[in-house]
Amino acid sequence: MKKIRLFALTAALMMLLSIPAYAQESAQIEKTAFTLTGTNDVAVVRLQFPSVIEFMDGARLVRLYLDESTITTRPTRSPTYTFTATRTREITGLPRNDPALVERTWESKTLVDVSFTRTGERSYTAHAVYAGTATGTREVSFISTAKYFGKRGT
Repeated sequence: MKKIRLFALTAALMMLLSIPAYAQESAQIEKTAFTLTGTNDVAVVRLQFPSVIEFMDGARLVRLYLDESTITTRPTRSPTYTFTATRTREITGLPRNDPALVERTWESKTLVDVSFTRTGERSYTAHAVYAGTATGTREVSFISTAKYFGKRGT
């Protein structure tokens, strides 16, 4: 009789211990995938991620499904480049058509050309062109991430 009770108790204990293992097997799986792209266009980036991927969870093959709302894209490389920036300035009310009356620098740019228009008997307007070097950045590559979800045991 003691052996039967011990066996029943052991069997009940084993069943209780196996419940958390079973619950763990059906737990949610989340995996993050990433890809490098040359664009941040949402439609193009979406095509980089398959709708379903398969994942080996130990000895089991589990299907994970893309959650499109988790797709994010950010630039990974933004090199600096330089270019020539020009601005034109109109200077009115000059007494003569003399380039010496026009400022040599304006807004961190250097005078590169000037022309005059007569606007009255003793009045001229200067059309001055200034040029300078400017810098900028542009994104040339992006990294996109997305999350996939699935359940163990499915």
